[in-house]
Amino acid sequence: GRRKRRSSEGAGGEEEESPASSRQRVVEDDDEEEVQAEATTAQDEEMAPDATATAQEEEERMAPQSPLAGRVKNAPGKPPEAGVIQRVYVENFMCHRKLTVDLCRNVNFIHGQNGSGKSAVLAAIQICLGAGARRTHRARNLKELVRKESTAQNISGAKVRVTLLNKGEDGFQHDTYGDTITVERSISLHGGYNGYKLLDSNMKEQSRSKKDLDAMLDQLNIQVENPVAVLDQEEAKKFLTGKPQDKYNFFMKATELERIDRSYASAIENIHDLRDKEERLQRNMAGSVENVRQLKHEWEQFQELQKLEDKLQDCRLDLAWAMYKDENDDVITIETKIQRNAEKLEKKKQDVAKAEEAASQDDAHEDELKTKMQELTEEANSAAREKTSLETELKRTQAPLKAKRRELQQLETEQSRASERLQAAKRQLQEAREEIMRAAGNAESEMARCTELLQNAEKELEEERAKLPQLKQTSSTSCQKYEEMETPLHQAKETTSRAERALMAVNHKIRELSDASGGNSMAMFGQRVGKVYAMVQKFQKQRKFKGPVIGPIGHYIKVAPGKDQYAPLAELAVGGMSTLDRFIVTNPQDRATFMNIRKNAGCTARECNVYKVNVCDRFNVPSPPVSGIETVASALSVENDIVFNALVDFCNIDQIALAPNFHDSESSLLEERSNGQFAVKGGNIRKAYSLPRGDLWQVNKGVKQIISNERKLKQTIGVDKTAALAEAKGEVPALKQELEDARTHEQEIARERKQHKIEWNQAQKTTRGVEKKIQQLEYQIQELRADAEQAENTEIDTTEYEEDISNAEQALQSFQEQKQALEQEIKEIEPTIDTVTDRLEEVRTRNEKVILDLEQAEGELEEYYQNLSQRQDLLEKRRAKLEHFQQVAAELEEKLAEATARRADVLLKARKFTWDKKKREEEAAAAEHDGEGGTMTMSPDVTQTPTDEELEEIEPVCAPKSQEFYQLKIEKAKKKILREKERRQMVEGDAEVAYEKYMRARNDLQGKLDAVEGIRTNIDNLTKDIHNRQKRWRQFREFIVNMTNITFDEMLNKKGSSGQLAFNHESGSLDLVVQKDNKDQSSQTADVKALSGGERSFTTLSLLLALGEQLETPFRVMDEFDVFLDPIARKIALKTLIETAKSMEHRQFIFITPQDLSNIETDPRLKIFGMKPPSRSQTVGGPTQQTLDFSQ
Repeated sequence: GRRKRRSSEGAGGEEEESPASSRQRVVEDDDEEEVQAEATTAQDEEMAPDATATAQEEEERMAPQSPLAGRVKNAPGKPPEAGVIQRVYVENFMCHRKLTVDLCRNVNFIHGQNGSGKSAVLAAIQICLGAGARRTHRARNLKELVRKESTAQNISGAKVRVTLLNKGEDGFQHDTYGDTITVERSISLHGGYNGYKLLDSNMKEQSRSKKDLDAMLDQLNIQVENPVAVLDQEEAKKFLTGKPQDKYNFFMKATELERIDRSYASAIENIHDLRDKEERLQRNMAGSVENVRQLKHEWEQFQELQKLEDKLQDCRLDLAWAMYKDENDDVITIETKIQRNAEKLEKKKQDVAKAEEAASQDDAHEDELKTKMQELTEEANSAAREKTSLETELKRTQAPLKAKRRELQQLETEQSRASERLQAAKRQLQEAREEIMRAAGNAESEMARCTELLQNAEKELEEERAKLPQLKQTSSTSCQKYEEMETPLHQAKETTSRAERALMAVNHKIRELSDASGGNSMAMFGQRVGKVYAMVQKFQKQRKFKGPVIGPIGHYIKVAPGKDQYAPLAELAVGGMSTLDRFIVTNPQDRATFMNIRKNAGCTARECNVYKVNVCDRFNVPSPPVSGIETVASALSVENDIVFNALVDFCNIDQIALAPNFHDSESSLLEERSNGQFAVKGGNIRKAYSLPRGDLWQVNKGVKQIISNERKLKQTIGVDKTAALAEAKGEVPALKQELEDARTHEQEIARERKQHKIEWNQAQKTTRGVEKKIQQLEYQIQELRADAEQAENTEIDTTEYEEDISNAEQALQSFQEQKQALEQEIKEIEPTIDTVTDRLEEVRTRNEKVILDLEQAEGELEEYYQNLSQRQDLLEKRRAKLEHFQQVAAELEEKLAEATARRADVLLKARKFTWDKKKREEEAAAAEHDGEGGTMTMSPDVTQTPTDEELEEIEPVCAPKSQEFYQLKIEKAKKKILREKERRQMVEGDAEVAYEKYMRARNDLQGKLDAVEGIRTNIDNLTKDIHNRQKRWRQFREFIVNMTNITFDEMLNKKGSSGQLAFNHESGSLDLVVQKDNKDQSSQTADVKALSGGERSFTTLSLLLALGEQLETPFRVMDEFDVFLDPIARKIALKTLIETAKSMEHRQFIFITPQDLSNIETDPRLKIFGMKPPSRSQTVGGPTQQTLDFSQ
């Protein structure tokens, strides 16, 4: 909290602790008192705080402390920096739709008519700073404070904000909130957020915790529920019109002395309850003492048998060490045999390694030759098929080219004839015009001029028309090149996209392999398979499945020996990852449970699906139908019968053939019948996959269907994760370079295509200009011809010749365009033919070379097989010897493990017996030392268990006798104990029962004694502490009375008066004694009603200010404090209040009154807010309130 230092004359110069100004500390002490008293009542065993302080320490503790010592506050003489209200904002609150009030740091008046919403500002401050709705005296709950009209307008609730200044040393978490803290309280009508928000100076939310709000209010010393700090209308009425008893109650409540006094009374009641409980326990203990005495006597009868039991335990200890000696000898013997066998085994391993090294070299050569032959065979078959395909394609491609060339030749002939007709028409027109010139003579100069202009225009028209084909050709060429570049650009983009996908696939593969290599082998089958697998294992341990749940399927599949090349093909045939990540259940209930696991693991529709199968014997599937062809069932190794049967049922692994190439699969399995339909040899095979691409063919109703596989084969089954990971990482640099090259090529093609588009647009632009000029010339020629016709006197008509020229030109232009189109089509077809021809020649050359290489490889493989048999026989013999010694080593290791386990068990038992004996000896010594009060315990196995560290410290002991000797000794001891029990009429377990009853009764009695002692100690400590606290409480009360008296007198002295507060603590009343003239004792009066209105108002307000001075809150609010004053008294009271408030510049005052304030002048330290009168014709809350600032 915020604190200050001030000397106290009323306390005789001493400094005491005030509960009003040190509220937090007093409340904490009091809470400890209440908790302690309640805990003592509920738990008798809890002790009170240490009450053994010396008299001097107690006197120092009781010495009064100054309640103001060490406090820091807004220093007097300057404006406050922390805790004062800067702004109040309400929305849909009480009678306001929206209202903002900006307050100054010192004096603020809010006035207006009744119903204008003055008190709504006070209510907003109260509920925003921690008070409840009832504390406002305006509503029973927060929802009743929402503006009534808002419910009709479908408004969700109200919002209230109070902005506090947060500067200076006393600021609350200034680094977080800045110079201001805004507390926002939301009131929702329809289930929205109801609570607090703490906003920083940028209106950014920092907290919603009520705990943070309380911490802020405590540090800034804001007490909105204290009637002195916030005086609402109800409290003001009680204070101004109340009796002396009301004023005294107001004083006690404002200083919290009343609450502390109530807590002390509650503690005294708890002390009385403790005394009653002590008396009850004392009465009930007599029977417990007699019960303990009887049970102790019964137990002592069993003590004699304990000695016999101890002798029996000693015999068992010796037997255990004898057994340990025998087991240890067995372990040493087996270890010696293992060492000798290991030496022989190492020698055999070296022999096998040498033979395998030679064989592996040969195997590598064999694999190399086979691989080479297989590759060459596949390459030859592929080249042959490609050759046939290319020859057919070449014929098909050349056919349209020949037709186009014949059509072009015919078109050229037609074009030549059209050109001849054009030239003839032009000669005829020229001759006709010359005839006109000769007929007209020189006299017709106008006709000659028109003719000359006409000739020039026609010549220019012919020149422009001559340009047009070339321009169209250029435009067509540019357009064609632009369109031709579309396919390469698309291909380049596809290449870039493929490179990106390839790089992403390799990176994804690296991540999966890394997860699998790191211990999560399930990661190879999908991202969520590992999580599903872990949840299945957990459910199986909890027995939530009724039957077996197996999966993922890929985890149970391996590649059969020697069938590695078919692994990716088999994986494709069974459905790839969509099958390998599946799980298998055997009943509907387990399937429903598994589907919930998939849902909780976040699996998509394609991930971790499930097969439901019936449990039965392993299916007997047929072998591959022909040699050289495998089935999926023969290429894969599946040891789990349920997984194997599921693959047969759902994936038909016994009906899918796998072939080294497409040709072998067709030649071995496919046959064509006489009716032209196809069938599969062997009957059971339904489809066949072939290497290297995974292409598929199948027969459906006699029709062969071929399906090409466009995706790259992927292998997950039988993959060496380390090698695959290294290989994948090695592919990354090349793929990155390939991607970079593809992007560069794509950019080059895009730039070239863009250039062609620019040329095409330029050619089109030029063509449009030429066509426009041609249109202008044609129009000019028509005009000239019209002029010539007017001037023409001859009867010769050239219109027919001109139409012939025009028709001939159009025909020639049409032939030219058709020719260009045919040439372009031929040009487009020729590259395709050239490509096919080049590919065909390349395939022919490659096929010839492959055949020669294949013949050479066959010769080398035949020579290799002649020398293979001898090396294999030697290797098998050495392996057989190695397996024999390995089997012997495994048997010895198994025997050693069993012997070591037996030795460990025997050693543990022997050490426990030794530890038991040690404990018995220690307890016997302790009992002998303690005498009657010694421990009466049973054998150590009843009391406690040794730790592993304690057992490890016990060294093995070498037993001098054999096991048989100690076993005979144990039998004799058991018979002797049995005879003693029969003599004493005891049965097994009586001793333990008697001991437990005795110890339970004794512990119960001791617990009661401890409880009585604890209660008595608590009563003494609590009684002493409550007396001390009551004494200090009375000192606090006197200190506050003195301080309030001093401040009250200081306030009256400012007007030349003096006064005193007369407290009667016995009757609970507070009276005011006022001397109107501090120099005239005769003016003194104890009857406040004898004072004038102004004097009485000033006296009452002085008392309020004196009480408020002790609180040291940063702001104080008074609502309708002057409601019962006459105008003259009110004027004097306001003047006095303003002067007093301004003299306390370090505090903020907010006065709310319905009276007129027009005679008060505003200044920078005094601000008046006038509320707009309510509109009586509307419902409450209708108009929007606004702030009237008179500071200008």
